[in-house]
Amino acid sequence: MKIENELWGFAKAFYTDLEVSSVLLTLQNKYGYNVNQLIFAVWLAAKGQKLTLLCEPNSGDRLWNAQVTTPLRAIRKRVKALMEESAQDKAQFLKCYKQILAAELNAEQVELAKMYAAYEHYSESALADDAKLVNENLALCRINGDKSAVTDNTAFELCWSTLEKGAIEHINGIR
Repeated sequence: MKIENELWGFAKAFYTDLEVSSVLLTLQNKYGYNVNQLIFAVWLAAKGQKLTLLCEPNSGDRLWNAQVTTPLRAIRKRVKALMEESAQDKAQFLKCYKQILAAELNAEQVELAKMYAAYEHYSESALADDAKLVNENLALCRINGDKSAVTDNTAFELCWSTLEKGAIEHINGIR
């Protein structure tokens, strides 16, 4: 498994767009989407690849997400809440919080490396424009969210269209 790879580089560059990162976090925290799957879908579109299959439930990346990344995220959020509750211990909690955040980021990098290693299994070459590939690839990911979490369909649709727009702009910017 190659940790430093093309997908990781793409993910870091894509995530630096503040609007994109904000939307990705909203989709993750509010609607239950896996940010790495969304980034993977956009990266495939940038490569001219159509996502044909979501990563299987027992695939290495999905298991890693469930067993490592998601638990680290939950611990980080709990430490943040405790940090906000206790002003006197904030400095000690902050150090712990930063270390857990770094571990979570490393876990996400491993997850993306697992996706990168198997991307040919989940995609095929496509002769479509960038916008169409982005929309098709993200549409396949869209079925993976928590439909019960969508209480405001207008807000969700705005979030989703912002992601699509940001993805297309990012791909156009790297061409």
